[in-house]
Amino acid sequence: MERDHDECVRQARDEVESPLLAGLFAKVVWALGGALVGAGIAIGATQNDTAPRDVTMGVAFGASAGFVIGSMIGTFAGGAATRRANAARDRAFTRCMTERGYAFP
Repeated sequence: MERDHDECVRQARDEVESPLLAGLFAKVVWALGGALVGAGIAIGATQNDTAPRDVTMGVAFGASAGFVIGSMIGTFAGGAATRRANAARDRAFTRCMTERGYAFP
């Protein structure tokens, strides 16, 4: 049984992406996306300013605010992605063990 268990764990790892990487990817995408959106909004809001310093400060503030908001959203999205990937690994493991004749409650 131990050999079957180890082989099914290995097979589940190969079939499904890493839960940690899935969550981290979602968090990073949301954070960077938030920064880009925040910078874009700031550019639109400061386009009438003639002072380059004001525009730069506005874009920096918009990007940092967007990054923080995106990071907060990404935390929840990353958690959900991690749970989905973990559940997929559990299903793959259970399927493998069931195919080998083991029963799960």
